[in-house]
Amino acid sequence: MDQKQLIVAVLHILVIAPFLIYVGYKRDSTPEYAIYLLGALAVIALFMHAPKLLEKYNKTGNIWWVPAIHTVYIVPFLIYIVYKKAQLHHKYFEFLLLFAFAALGYHLYYLLLSTLGVRGYLGASS
Repeated sequence: MDQKQLIVAVLHILVIAPFLIYVGYKRDSTPEYAIYLLGALAVIALFMHAPKLLEKYNKTGNIWWVPAIHTVYIVPFLIYIVYKKAQLHHKYFEFLLLFAFAALGYHLYYLLLSTLGVRGYLGASS
């Protein structure tokens, strides 16, 4: 696992997933500052993943699923939560929890595989 992938995994494990779990758990009683942070996270994710999606598609004609999921599903979903916060049905917060636990599990799993040296996972070499 290279340093960039390690930073991404640790950031998702220690910051992003716990924050999304917090917002999903608090639901409509989420503090206003956390909602603004959620919006900022959506904008950051858009600017991180949309260029990767376009670059991969323009080079190969294929779509890389990680930036595609972030750009097409997660970013609009987060923006919708920020926009409709007080009027959202609880199912939207449950979907947010699903995304959060999926991110946590995904990054923990591949970090573990890479740490164990399993070949083919996040750049593991042995």
